[in-house]
Amino acid sequence: MPMLERLRKLYFSARLVWADGDYAGRLVDRAAEKLQLTLNIVKRSDSTTASW
Repeated sequence: MPMLERLRKLYFSARLVWADGDYAGRLVDRAAEKLQLTLNIVKRSDSTTASW
């Protein structure tokens, strides 16, 4: 939440944030309620591999 609060202060016009599946849950609701941010949780597919 602190990172999202800082994001909101620096970029007040931001409305959408993509986040890893580890951030699903209550953080999505709290970001919407307290910061008016939409957290879009991006789920990794099983076929995804690292390219490095």
